[in-house]
This record gives sequence, C-alpha cells and structure tokens, in this order.
Amino acid sequence: MIKIGFSGIHGSGKTALIYELKKVLGIKYNIEILDDISNKSPFDDDKETNFISQFYYFTTQINEENKKALNSPEILLCDKSLFDQLIYWKKYLSKVGENKQMSEKDDVLRAIFDYWIKTYDLIFFLRVDQEVMETRKSSNQLRDEFVKPNGNSESLYLKAIKKEGIEVLEIWNNKSIDETLYKIAEKISEKLEE
Repeated sequence: MIKIGFSGIHGSGKTALIYELKKVLGIKYNIEILDDISNKSPFDDDKETNFISQFYYFTTQINEENKKALNSPEILLCDKSLFDQLIYWKKYLSKVGENKQMSEKDDVLRAIFDYWIKTYDLIFFLRVDQEVMETRKSSNQLRDEFVKPNGNSESLYLKAIKKEGIEVLEIWNNKSIDETLYKIAEKISEKLEE
C-alpha cells in the first residue's frame, strides 16, 4: 500500500481532487479514501482550538489511517494529513504564546508527528492563487482563517516544510481540475512504479 496525504489551506481543492483521483486511478487500483477527520470532532472548532482538540485530531488521524489500511488498499488517499494537524497546532501556539506548559504539550504532539509523518509515501501540498481562492466558499469560521493564500496560514505551511524538512510535492491548483489531476496522477504513477 502507498499512503498519500493531501495538505494545504482550507479551500485549496483537496477533497475534490481526491474523489476525482479515485475515479481515474480506481479503474486500475484498489483505492480507499480517508475523509477529512474534522467532521468527526466532538469539539466546537468554529470557536476555538486547543491542546485537547489538537491531541484528538493527531490521534484520530492516525487511528483512521490505520483502520483504512486494514482493508488492504493499494492506495490510501488522505484528505489532510498529520502535517495539516501540525499546522493547526502551530497556529494555536502562535496565539497563546510560549510557556513551560505549552512547551511540554508541544513536545508530546511533536513526538507523535515526528514518528508518524514518515509513514506517508507522498504528501501533496496544494496551493491556490488569492483570486482563485476568493471564489471558493467555506462554512467553517475558524478554518476560514486558513483561506488566505500567501497569508499567515499558508506561511505556516511554508515555514514548517523548510524547518521540519518535510518532503512535499507542491502542486498549484489554479487551473482546471483535469490539469491538476493529471499532474498528481502522474506523480502517483511514478511512485507506484518504484
């Protein structure tokens, strides 16, 4: 099985691309999709995120990926990855500031992240120009903060990629879904042939 994470700010096109990929690649391969786990959250994330909710997201992301892997797919497509969960945590930390308690909590989540991020065979980082993003709507107030390309949220992704040394394939999703889909399918095919 190869596991592929799709990361990027809310509204960058992750979900639409994943379902189109399943249609295209599903002709040849057994594919499972892990939907965005935020829909399973018992927390009111429209109002606030904190360590408890982020610990839930980290562990639920891992558990759900493991459950999907039990079906023995050839390809597992994840709508978000642990990388996205790290970004939401970093966003929260930037609001509350550093202290001993937050540092200890950060150590816990970082240990989980450092262990699990290596389990992804590919991570696509989807990016979109501001003009394109403004045409996309969202129903989640907190996650709307992440809808500003080249703003604070996307810069958190870019900084984390550099600082953490995370290997991602950057894909600009500005044009038609078919063009973006072709680029992604090509990269996945290369990985499958390795």
